[in-house]
Amino acid sequence: MGKSGLGQDMPVAVLSADRRFTPEAARAAGRPIVLVIANIHAGEVEGKEACLMLAREMTTGALSRLMERATVLLIPDYNPDGNDRIDVKHRALDLKALEGQVGPAGGVGTRTRARAGT
Repeated sequence: MGKSGLGQDMPVAVLSADRRFTPEAARAAGRPIVLVIANIHAGEVEGKEACLMLAREMTTGALSRLMERATVLLIPDYNPDGNDRIDVKHRALDLKALEGQVGPAGGVGTRTRARAGT
């Protein structure tokens, strides 16, 4: 897909039963093109793992028929810069303000992008 604000790779997995991996080839197939973006808010990582589970099930499991009906693009980590800024202070529980959360013990990433001012 390109690079993040801090220069990290942002990979895209293209799942296609008939190996139509370019935009032109996917459009020519005439099937829907489905885009799945995960980890937009880096402190909410469940989507990243779910995206990878979907890839596994579509390529080797019970959901393999989906690739015959659509081209699926998976972006499991849309915010790699925020994802890597793990800190226990991010989203810390503040009961007075009714904000935050308990855990995980090792902390979470930031919700914003890592580049200052964005």
